[in-house]
This record gives sequence, C-alpha cells and structure tokens, in this order.
Amino acid sequence: MLPWRYLGYVGYYVGAGLISGAVVHHPMAPTRYSLIAASGVLVFLLATVLNDIILATERQPLSRILRVLGTSTMLSFGLGMLSGGMQHFADLPERCAVLIPLGIVLSFVAFFLK
Repeated sequence: MLPWRYLGYVGYYVGAGLISGAVVHHPMAPTRYSLIAASGVLVFLLATVLNDIILATERQPLSRILRVLGTSTMLSFGLGMLSGGMQHFADLPERCAVLIPLGIVLSFVAFFLK
C-alpha cells in the first residue's frame, strides 16, 4: 500500500511541475507547451484517481468522483500558475504578476470545492 501512496503523491508533484512550466512558457512555443500541460493534467488526474478513488477507504458515488476530478484539474492549474509564476518572475515579470494572484485564487477555490 505504501508504494502506491508514494506514487500517488509523486504524481501530484510531477503533474503540477509539468503544468507550472507549461503555463509560464506557453507563449514561447504554444503547441509544445500545450502538450506538456496536457501531460501534466493527465499525470495529476491519474494520481488523483489512485489516491482519492482506488486507495480510498470508502467508495464514493460517481458525482463525488467527477467533482474530485474537476476540482483536481483546477487545483493542478492553480498550483502550476502559482509555482511557475514564482519561479520565473525575474524572467517574465508582467506575465508572472498575473499568473501568481490568479493561481492563488484558482487553487484556493479548487481546494475549497474539493
């Protein structure tokens, strides 16, 4: 059980990391960074399925599962905007000045809804 929980948490961080890089760098190569963001969302959602559905102690109804997946997607983008904006503020201050507060709001709303 422990290795699966570990892999689930690794998936959260790797997914959010891919999204954070993609969100910040997207204007430089939109196609490339859209694929990276999509990969990050997929990894984050797989981690969510593993942690919140497969390894959950109680089975949830479909409506709850869909809400968890939706809010997890929002959370992954919010965290990606926040961490990517913080990492690259010196490089892209105008873009990151928008990404950081939007990331805070989006991740907070997603966390609250989840």
